[in-house]
Amino acid sequence: MKRTAVIVLLTDFGLTDHYVASVKGTILSIAPRVTMVDLSHDVAAQNVDQAAFLLWSSYSYFPPGTLFVCVVDPGVGSGRRILYAEARGYSFLVPDNGILKFVSSDQAPSRIIDVRNTKYFLKKRSTTFHGRDIFAPVAAHLALGLPARKLGKETSSAIAPERFIRVRRGAGKEYDGKVLHIDHFGNIVTNFAPGPQPAGFTLHLGKKKVTNFSRTYEGARPGSPFMILGSSGLLEVSIRNGNAAAVLDGHLNQSARLRIR
Repeated sequence: MKRTAVIVLLTDFGLTDHYVASVKGTILSIAPRVTMVDLSHDVAAQNVDQAAFLLWSSYSYFPPGTLFVCVVDPGVGSGRRILYAEARGYSFLVPDNGILKFVSSDQAPSRIIDVRNTKYFLKKRSTTFHGRDIFAPVAAHLALGLPARKLGKETSSAIAPERFIRVRRGAGKEYDGKVLHIDHFGNIVTNFAPGPQPAGFTLHLGKKKVTNFSRTYEGARPGSPFMILGSSGLLEVSIRNGNAAAVLDGHLNQSARLRIR
């Protein structure tokens, strides 16, 4: 990979505490000219599925060579590994817990390295804040041109790629899925990938069901939940000028069932 000009940060740290600033400060102390972009710091605490979706839905819009530093890490301080991976011209620094599973389903990483070389970690390390003490300095050294091979030995991820549910037409077919993300507007994003014309569906979320479909927000009836094909190509549930998650009691990792009428 070429020298990194851009580092993108994805965490569940929020912005109330010092965590994000400490990560950025560590990076800048080593690589002061690097460009940093915040993908999100509002991932629900320890929610790997949501982080994996946010990463997958945005990474390909960045310039090739971008390094994504993803710290949603419920296993911090344990025996879980930290991985450096390369795929489709991008690089990723992640815990080995599934954050890369949707990206890997697009294309298998061409190289994965088990990050072990403590030379590139902070000398003083906490068991609870590897984002600052390991991820940040390693990312900074990579940005300065450190060859990734110096981080450790090549390996493979413990987590298999995960594909979205490809919905095939046929009356009576049913698919079981889940809610991956609820965005700022209350739109409920599922892991169903129905193709370009997903009309004729019934979506069950808990005890609630949605049968209407609209191609646009403007074309939907106000106040009534409807399905829409989101910008990521996945099936979403929305309410025009409203909050679908609040109305339907939608929540992350909620089970969803899609039936073709």
